Amino acid sequence: MQSPTTNTDFWINLWEEAKHKSPMRKRRQRTEEEMIETWNRRAKGFARHAKDKKGQQRRQKVLEFLEQEGALQKGFKVLDIGAGPGTFAIPMAHIVEQVTAIEPASEMAKILQERAAEHQLDNIKIIKRTCQDIDLSEEGFVGQFDLVFASMTPGIQDGETLKKNDQCFTRLLLFELLFRPPLGKSLQRTLAAVFS
Repeated sequence: MQSPTTNTDFWINLWEEAKHKSPMRKRRQRTEEEMIETWNRRAKGFARHAKDKKGQQRRQKVLEFLEQEGALQKGFKVLDIGAGPGTFAIPMAHIVEQVTAIEPASEMAKILQERAAEHQLDNIKIIKRTCQDIDLSEEGFVGQFDLVFASMTPGIQDGETLKKNDQCFTRLLLFELLFRPPLGKSLQRTLAAVFS
């Protein structure tokens, strides 16, 4: 019998439940332009924060998990949605063949570009558009990635964008989301059951 966790609708329902329980649901939804401008203003501080001890520990845990699952291998292609300053794109690019980084905030993309140059990486392709603005077929993304990765990004806003990106991967789709209790604990237990 197939696990319900392999069905995209399972994750969409979990997502909707989390949104409904979130204290953030009462806040005004910002437009795409407002979100991009916010991330442009926060880019330098966010990049510094990602390099601090706590940020490095979190990144290391995620990368170790991906390596254990066989999701980061030589020859693999990765789609990093909401790549920011390259927190995950840079270390992934040291391992895999190609990282395609979707990052609509120009200041974040600039930092990512600078970091890729510092690391002498030429296998990161940066797309400066939102996930919602990308036509998967036109870009040739359908079924082209071994891993589709999104870590705590506003680039995946709803079930529709989750389902859209479900079409891109051939091996593993990982969305690392930040949920506050009580759903956070139940989601962690669910993920532990799925990936153990």
